[in-house]
Amino acid sequence: MVREGLSPATSLVAIIARDSHEFHVEGLSNPDGLERVRIASRASASIAFVGHLYGLASGIDPALYALEAFESYGRYGLDILDGRYATVIVREAEVILATDHAGTVPLYYTVHNGSLVVATRLLDISKIRELRMRSFEECQAGIPRMETFLHDVHRVPVGTIVRLERRNMNVTSQIRYWSAVQRIKYNDARSVEVMVRDALKRAYSLRRDLFSGLTQGLLLSGGIDSSALAASACAAGDDVQTFSIGTSDNNEFHHAQNVARHLGTSHSEILFAHDDLIHVIPYVVSVLEGVQSEFVEYTTPLFILYSKLRDIEVVHTGYGSDMMFAGIYEGAARWKDIHQHCIDEVAIVDSSNELSANIGWFFGIETEHAYFDRNFLELAMAINPSLKMVGDTTKYILRRAFEDLLPSETVWRPKLGVHDSTGVRSAFSALVPAAGDKKKGKDQLVYLIGEEMFCKRIKPGDVDIHRIAATANSLTH
Repeated sequence: MVREGLSPATSLVAIIARDSHEFHVEGLSNPDGLERVRIASRASASIAFVGHLYGLASGIDPALYALEAFESYGRYGLDILDGRYATVIVREAEVILATDHAGTVPLYYTVHNGSLVVATRLLDISKIRELRMRSFEECQAGIPRMETFLHDVHRVPVGTIVRLERRNMNVTSQIRYWSAVQRIKYNDARSVEVMVRDALKRAYSLRRDLFSGLTQGLLLSGGIDSSALAASACAAGDDVQTFSIGTSDNNEFHHAQNVARHLGTSHSEILFAHDDLIHVIPYVVSVLEGVQSEFVEYTTPLFILYSKLRDIEVVHTGYGSDMMFAGIYEGAARWKDIHQHCIDEVAIVDSSNELSANIGWFFGIETEHAYFDRNFLELAMAINPSLKMVGDTTKYILRRAFEDLLPSETVWRPKLGVHDSTGVRSAFSALVPAAGDKKKGKDQLVYLIGEEMFCKRIKPGDVDIHRIAATANSLTH
């Protein structure tokens, strides 16, 4: 069984008519009282703010801070906000929707009975109006940035402000206020090593300080991404608690143990069974809110981890490094191609929802990804691509930056994705053994699971995954 959090999964639903509006909130705070949703008003506007801002002085309301920034500076006010959030601002004549630079709190909207419905979870919209899936072929071809796999349900893209006119609920403008595309300006290897190390330490420290009253831990696989983050945490002076996840047959426990011993962290291992993988897939689809199987595979180990944690309230991960440091680049080391590859990979978060706070909030857990800190990401995307791949070695400059803080074996070992190291990929593929195209078969499986939950309103725990897998097999045989 999947263990849900001590409070309902955090979510916001806003219902906005021409002359009135309502904000509905679930899971207002976690067990220790840290508010995830704040609502505030001024004479000129009302705001619902979901998420957190980093570096705010104690006592400052992030909702009022965000509203004042936007009222004072317009789109440029969002450049002041450093955090993971989505926000809804209601004015007399317009509605303003905005997301952070990485879309870590999703924001969806639709029009129903003349009112604008805005929500941070698709399942909440499905409770208000009937939903209909786009065709499987449309989903395979790729869904436009402002759309979802559901007809007439739109999303606010990452780093974007969407304005709608209250009179008719039409979109009047869509402004991308932040982009991952950066001018290449950091070329000296020694200088970049120091910059990367300092920036990652700062990104971790901002997140640690925000949740200083909560019990925190770090997911450690023993690869360079999570190990560099663990080294940053130790360098920040913390007594770090780390943990690894895997099955008895598929794990990276040995590599993680080496790093934990080297850094002196308090380390533990979390085992899960093969059956856990199958059981949680519908839950993962429900919180990931997408129908691309590869992202479900990536997210499933994290979801299982969060379900098994009992005393940890904040989890730090090394997720995202591959995207900005060419960790999964394949091909000749052409610098222009590598730079474009990194831009394309970072842009994927616009639709993958892999960074979504909803995944951890399902269990009342905060999840933090320091590599996607806005300042760190801007630094990484401005590094000369010739420093990201040297020969066949990817993430070269990140490895160099932490070479004297980690075991050499850890620094230079090849990448192994968490979905491979935990056996998720193979278990997932086994559900569609007859599919001629394994990826298409898995995509079909996830598509059908999504249809069950978002359109037929079947709860994740009631989805018959083996029946659906049989259908997916027959459709892709």
